[in-house]
Amino acid sequence: MAPQLAKNAATRLFTPEVVSGSTVDFQPVLQLLSIKKVLNLSNGSERYRLIYSDGEYHFQSMLTTVLNGYFASQAFTPKCIIRLTHYCTNTIQDKKFVFYTVSPVLNEFLPHWPSRILITLGIEKVDDHSEKVGNPISFNTSQLWPIKQLNIYSNEWKIRARITQKSDIRTWLDHRGEGKVFRVNLVDATGEILAMGYNEAVDNLYSKLEEGKVYIFSKARIRLAKQQFSKLSNVYEIILEAQSSAVLCEDNRAIPQVEFNFTKLSQFATSTVEKDTIVDVLGVITEVHPIDTITLKSTGKIVSKRDIIITDRSTNHVRITIWGKQAVTFQAEKNLIAAFKRVKVGNSGGRRLSLVSSSTVLFYPDIPEARDLNHWVSSEGCFDAFKPLTTDRMDVLMNPS
Repeated sequence: MAPQLAKNAATRLFTPEVVSGSTVDFQPVLQLLSIKKVLNLSNGSERYRLIYSDGEYHFQSMLTTVLNGYFASQAFTPKCIIRLTHYCTNTIQDKKFVFYTVSPVLNEFLPHWPSRILITLGIEKVDDHSEKVGNPISFNTSQLWPIKQLNIYSNEWKIRARITQKSDIRTWLDHRGEGKVFRVNLVDATGEILAMGYNEAVDNLYSKLEEGKVYIFSKARIRLAKQQFSKLSNVYEIILEAQSSAVLCEDNRAIPQVEFNFTKLSQFATSTVEKDTIVDVLGVITEVHPIDTITLKSTGKIVSKRDIIITDRSTNHVRITIWGKQAVTFQAEKNLIAAFKRVKVGNSGGRRLSLVSSSTVLFYPDIPEARDLNHWVSSEGCFDAFKPLTTDRMDVLMNPS
């Protein structure tokens, strides 16, 4: 059974009883979100700065130097679960909570557990005002941060990243007011991160950002990702605001298009890929069906859909369903090589895939797998030998998400 995080632990750790040491039996189970080695410039010593979460709030922790060697040798990674057994607490710099372990006996290590929804505390906004989206520039790469090094303590950072997916603008109206938001997935050579733009950022940036292009992003803030909305593995996300800047970058050769981890179509035939799994697939398009509309069973909403069929060297083929606006605007013909990132596995008369809000489609990607598949199609492909993995049945309706 997965361990349960200690509810309200982040608050209780800083109550007078715990701070004074009068409560010694409180040993909360927490999730380790971030590990960073920090250099003390005054004496050259190194310490570890950690961020823990109780599933709702998060706070900082500093490890005592006597534990550095022991900690560095352990398999502690972000998202693992730790039980705090020996500690003291303090408050430094107003809202910046700092937690100190004080015993050479390191806290109990528990198995990995999925990330929880977080409400961030004490995150400071970058207060800077400058250009929004500018003309293409060349940039001194020494001034740039890799995506994988961004965290909630990063200040005055700039990243060079490619937009791999751009959402529509979503609006909301509730008792707290109204607003609008859009999302873009960003990638560089070190990883991916989600960026979300709200209100003024929608007005300033949305129309100027294009999928596939590279920009220098700055003057934004970092927060812990809300895992119910982010489909990426990064525990952080970028918030674009009124002052945020995105400058088109002409020096983009070092930035990958999209990173893929392909599942072969033959794996769907053996049912080794479970329903609702998110996968990447590569194939040659053999059929593009006309656009259709259906009524969702869950909401009664009428949505557009389009089915396409792809195959690969295994000669198995799989149906992929495209939903909503993407179904209307999708333009592709038979025999095109297409890579699909982050599609959802369903089951309707056999294996069926579906595009979701975070999915990306790339035609003829410049990667070895696509070149190999293109060579097979040109020289050996035989479109009458395909082995269907899906049928025309629609007994189970997959809702777009």
